[in-house]
Order: sequence, then structure tokens, then C-alpha cells
Amino acid sequence: MIEATSAGAILFRDTRGRREYLLLKSRPGDWEFPKGGVEGEEELQQTAIREVKEEAGIDDFRLIDGFREDYDYV
Repeated sequence: MIEATSAGAILFRDTRGRREYLLLKSRPGDWEFPKGGVEGEEELQQTAIREVKEEAGIDDFRLIDGFREDYDYV
């Protein structure tokens, strides 16, 4: 079995009393949060930041401490 580690981020903003989330179109009909694989010795937080910058072109954001979910799947 191949094991891979990835990280991503859920970006949101509050606008006029509504919360908006950023989803990226990956394939026709598929939408996802920015995410990707860990490179080298990166920490998961570093991977999430890099992926948001690479995939969404956004670098003006902050991470919320303590908000993290881990998932394992096959």
C-alpha cells in the first residue's frame, strides 16, 4: 500500500453577514479546497500555506490556531 501525506486549507471570509468559502474547480463538476502533497521535510502547516499560494494565488490570509482535522483513507 502506498502512503502519502497531504495538507490543505479551508479559506473563508465574512462579507455582509454571510460566510463565503473558497473552492477551486479541479475537473469538470469537481470542486475542492486548496490542498496538495508535502514536499521534503515540510511541516503540514507549511504545506497548507504553500498550496493556498500556488493553487489560489492568495497570500493575504491567516491560519486559525487549533483548527485541524486529520483523515486516513484508502
